[in-house]
Amino acid sequence: MDADAQTPPGDTAGAAAIAARFARILGEQHVLTPATGDLTPYGRGRGFTPATAPALVLRPGTARELADALGLATETGTTVVARGGGYSVGGYAYPPGDPVAVIDTRRLDRVIGIDRENLTVTAEAGILNGDLTAAVAEAGLRVQTVAVPVRHTTLGGSLSGVVGAGVPARSSVTGGNVQDVAGLLVALPTGALLRTGAGGANVHATTDAFPGLGGPNLTGLFLGDGGVLGIKAEATMCLEPLPPAAGGSAWAFPGEDAAWGALTELMGLVDLPYVSLGVSPRPEWTMLARTEADSPDALTRKLAAIEAVVARWGGILGADEYRAEAIAMGEPGGAWAEVFLEQRREIVAFVSPRTGYRTLFRDLVAYAGARAAELGLADLVSLHPYYAPHGRHAIYTTLSLVADAEPGERAGSLVQLMHDCVRFLTTRGAATEFHQGATSQLAAEGWSDDYRRVIGALRRAFDPAGILNPGVWERHPT
Repeated sequence: MDADAQTPPGDTAGAAAIAARFARILGEQHVLTPATGDLTPYGRGRGFTPATAPALVLRPGTARELADALGLATETGTTVVARGGGYSVGGYAYPPGDPVAVIDTRRLDRVIGIDRENLTVTAEAGILNGDLTAAVAEAGLRVQTVAVPVRHTTLGGSLSGVVGAGVPARSSVTGGNVQDVAGLLVALPTGALLRTGAGGANVHATTDAFPGLGGPNLTGLFLGDGGVLGIKAEATMCLEPLPPAAGGSAWAFPGEDAAWGALTELMGLVDLPYVSLGVSPRPEWTMLARTEADSPDALTRKLAAIEAVVARWGGILGADEYRAEAIAMGEPGGAWAEVFLEQRREIVAFVSPRTGYRTLFRDLVAYAGARAAELGLADLVSLHPYYAPHGRHAIYTTLSLVADAEPGERAGSLVQLMHDCVRFLTTRGAATEFHQGATSQLAAEGWSDDYRRVIGALRRAFDPAGILNPGVWERHPT
């Protein structure tokens, strides 16, 4: 569904020599060149942004190999783009240059250990979030990664390229994943390995207990960073017990005003009776809620609390299929979310404060509809909005720009529509999901000069040669 790939320059003798040096670190079978096959899939995300074939693909199998490969990239001036599961919906912020090497982290896929006493898990950053979730669930525990698409994205990718270091299934209560990362092992462009948590701050500590213990919270520098300071090799994540009782339901409302009223009243309760809560038109405005508790009686009380609020706003029980979906939200494995991936679409996702949200939401939908008409997409694109609490004080929103047929030659216009919507949100102060790609560049257009100077200084400190993901957080080319 992507447009034709841009073809890089041919494999020169210099590029071949560099590939041979990487092969001495990783093994020949883990250094791919155009001579070994089509590399275009490594320059493609999930949307309609055109792919760009890299000149090299590097597939490290250990943290040490990853760091050594980055060190060699710095020595040889080889531009590096990090890739996890390849599910970026914003395209890649692919920089010019030859050779460009993609570092594919998928061989870093081991669960290193589950600490049942401390309730943490340490895993390599290339593991699929679904595999990590399943491994932890076997121990009767759960880990916060991402709600969608949990089966296809990597741990490092979600920590790097999603707003708040990932939006988990319980984000309606917890917000993002920032507070659930106890520590990281990061490969730096210098070839060093940095442990950010307690084990790094104190050479006598062997495990990470909590971010910011023993020194400044370096872990936070690498969350939501787009991979511009280093590439994550391992992450230590906090765990919690799986709930013994879970349920949920769906309710249809007479309009968006009523759905919003019920949503915000529920957000204000002292004891939140939900763990997942979201609203979308189906076509009636419908609210889905998942509830968890330590006993069936407690679960019944929580559902009753939701029902009482819903009734005040005129809600009635929704269709059985939506009720089943509500119950499935947050189940280990995330099979309920697969349908989300089957749509032909671009997506606009963001977090914003509750204050002024409804005006922003309505303005975005109106802008997207008008801009689609201007781009000649009115007969092709349907707008599918969804919003949910992100903790108590913010709202997480997705606006799917769904193509009702194959867009063909209009794929570029669909990408443009997504870009225009991201730029619209940035100018209104929202925090957009950037997924490492072009949307990071659009978000960076709104940075202040002081903020840009600080980020630039950080990049130079960690990556003096400027080889790592240089297109991320740069201004979007126009």
